[in-house]
This record gives sequence, C-alpha cells and structure tokens, in this order.
Amino acid sequence: MKKLVLIIAIFLIGFSASAQDAAVCERIVLETYNAINQKNADLVMPYLADDFSIAGHSGEIARMILPQLFMQLNIKVTNIKKVSELKTDVLTLTYEAAFEEKGVKASTFIFNSQNQLQSLELLPMQVMTKEAEAEVEKDDQAYFTLPFKRIGNLIAIEVQLNGVSRTFLLDNGAPVLVLNSAHIASDTVGRKLVVSGPKGAGGAVADVGMDEIESFTMGGISMGPQKVVTVDLGHLEEQTEMAFHGLLGYELYKDYDLLFDYKKNTITFIKPEATAAYVQKNYKSKKPFEADITMESHLAVVKGVIYGKTYAFGIDCGAETNLFDIGLQEAFKPHMTQLSTDTMLGADKNAVEIMQGKLKEMVIGGVRFKKTETAFSDISHLNEGYQVKLDGLIGYGVLSDQPTLLSYQNKKIIFLR
Repeated sequence: MKKLVLIIAIFLIGFSASAQDAAVCERIVLETYNAINQKNADLVMPYLADDFSIAGHSGEIARMILPQLFMQLNIKVTNIKKVSELKTDVLTLTYEAAFEEKGVKASTFIFNSQNQLQSLELLPMQVMTKEAEAEVEKDDQAYFTLPFKRIGNLIAIEVQLNGVSRTFLLDNGAPVLVLNSAHIASDTVGRKLVVSGPKGAGGAVADVGMDEIESFTMGGISMGPQKVVTVDLGHLEEQTEMAFHGLLGYELYKDYDLLFDYKKNTITFIKPEATAAYVQKNYKSKKPFEADITMESHLAVVKGVIYGKTYAFGIDCGAETNLFDIGLQEAFKPHMTQLSTDTMLGADKNAVEIMQGKLKEMVIGGVRFKKTETAFSDISHLNEGYQVKLDGLIGYGVLSDQPTLLSYQNKKIIFLR
C-alpha cells in the first residue's frame, strides 16, 4: 500500500526557459484547454511555477486542486481565441472560450519570466482557502518520544484531534496533515468543493477537500483552529483492517529530527540542537553511519548504490516496501529473489499490478541492506508532480533495520548500528 504521491505527462519539450516567449506561453494556454477537454491536468503540470495559484490557493495546495478541478468540470471547450495580451514583469494573456453548458467565459493566464504558468483564473469559483504553511506550534521541550503501533509495516500514533484521542498514520511522504474524510460527517464535507489532492500509485486521488479543525496535539506539537486537507481513506482502512483518522505529514515535524526505533516501537522528535546529546545518552553503544540527504519539495532524498550504480531514493516511512520505478524492473531482475506479481492499492483507490520480490543488496551510507522487500511501479507522476527526479522510494525495509535518525535541518540520515 502506497499513499499520497503525485502525477505526469510531457508536452512542448525543448523551448528555452531563459526568457519570456509569448508564443511558448500561448501554446501552454492551448494545452491547458486541451487538458480540460481530456480531463487530464497532467498535460500542464510540467509548466506550473513553484508559486502557481488558482482559486485562492498557491504552491502545493494549488497543484492539488488542479487535477480534480479538470475532472469535475466534465465539459468540452471550443471556439478558443485570444482577446488580450499585457506584458509587464509578467505576461498576462486573456482568452475567451465556449464552455459547454456554461457559455462563453473569459480566462486569465499569467506567466512568469521563465514561461511558467504562475496564475490561472479559469472560471468564477469559490474554494475554501488554506495557507501554504500550516500554523504549527512547538513547545519548549528538547525532545519527546511517542509509542506507536504497527499496522502492517506502517506507523500508527495516537494524537489528540479536537480534544479526542485519534489514531493517525505517520507518513512523511505526505506534505501536509491530512484528515480521513471517511470520519467526517457528510453535512460538513458536502458544502465544500471537492478537489484532488496528492496522487496515489494508480493516479489521481479522488474525494479530496478541506475542513476546519479546532485543535490538534501530538506530543510537543500542536495546532489551533485552521483549515486542513481531507482525503477519503476509507478503502485503506478496509485493507489494513484498522480505523485511522488521517495522515501525519511533513509540515508537522519538519523542524525536528526524527528517530525511528522499530524494536522499541517508538519515534522520538528531537530539536536539532539537542540531537547529538540525545543520541550519545541513549544510543552510545551504537556506531553511526551517515548519508547526506537533499530536500526535494517535502521529500528527503538519499543516494543509494545497487551493484555499482547510484540511484536517488525518496525516504518515505509510509512505504511498506521499497518502491522503485518500473523502468528499472528489467535491470534489477538479476538482483532480485522470490519474484512475483501482486496488486498495490493506493490512496486513489486504484489497484495497480506490480512486480515484487526481495532485493539482494543495497548500500546507503556505507550500510548494506540485504533482502529488502521491493516492488516496481510507474512513479513518473511523482517526479513530475513534485518536479523531482527519483528512481524510487525507500521506507520500512531501510528504516527498521536499526534505529534511524532522519534530520531535515542537518540534511542527514544516520543509521545507528
């Protein structure tokens, strides 16, 4: 089971992004209308600016809205024509088009100097807005440790949501705190525009919206009243045979070092300045093996070596197995044992057939990880959606082999062996 990752397609390769080019921008406009007709936002995802905005949202949240918005329009667009062009420090293009059953509508496309779509005003719409950054508060304690239960190979933690103890899954592959809308009353969700959020292994996630919480507490981390993303994760509850109320994403703990200890079934959240002292006190018998990480959006990325070749892997504690790109499947076959085919169910509710088995050996930070569970699937949507270049994701098989420290601030992953 792999959750909450994003999607792709490629068009218009080879145009220079070094200077603003109206012709390039006009082609992207036409491709946007084409994407609406095909109900496929993947066609325009590669051309969105980092600060892309739509309907009051910007950045990652705006990227989450766009795919399902195109799906929900469910209309054909014809008679497309440009009506105005204004060039300042940005390029503003206004087009008119006939939207089936809605009539002729004007839309505004704003491009930055790199020919990237910075803002899209497609149709009059009302969407609950969410700030790009959640308002997360941290108390004064240098660290706190939380016990966790295992759901398969996933980490389940008890937190306080609106004053009630609830089970959430820890998933640093998710960018934000996510509520499971299967546990939200229908009269609450029904008034909100449903939009698409992060992508699952099979494509777009459906039934994603927003709701407002009153309070959230997880050890020394808390949130007050604010809007958060909701996703229907009921099907994943059926697969795991356990109820949970949401996902604990990167925005909550990005300022902490995370120490995973699967033998003790604990995770410790440590303020970076206190990490060295904590490890020395509690793991002084262990030898540290370090590897550098880079941050790609909210994903920590580490280099791994497999039989002499180096690959880039996202670190995702929500991955029950290694998940490698399907393009590597043939090359890796000689290095796999116990090969079989299976289906993987993602947050999008789609089942995808995958090849899986055990990878004989992988080296990260000088540590050899042997016989880790590995599956292959198309992750191109992840790379284009987050504008990264990954060869796969690593999760439980690596993190659980020893106490593992993941430091976002110091950009290290440290294996304590």
